[in-house]
Amino acid sequence: MIQGRAYNMMLGHTSAEVLSTLTSSPKAFQQRVCIKDASGKQVVFLWSLSKQETGPLQDCWMTDSVHRDD
Repeated sequence: MIQGRAYNMMLGHTSAEVLSTLTSSPKAFQQRVCIKDASGKQVVFLWSLSKQETGPLQDCWMTDSVHRDD
């Protein structure tokens, strides 16, 4: 996925800035993040994460999805 054209600018990016937190709870949150690549192009992504409740990754935050927000 990360090597696809829509997302490959994340590799080797020069900066990332959290623009806003859309939802936040003890178990999940979403944030809009602006990523700037080496050529100066900026793209906004929506990150969705959740805190794992069971298993070997219990209490770890895991990425559920990343979508371009443009």
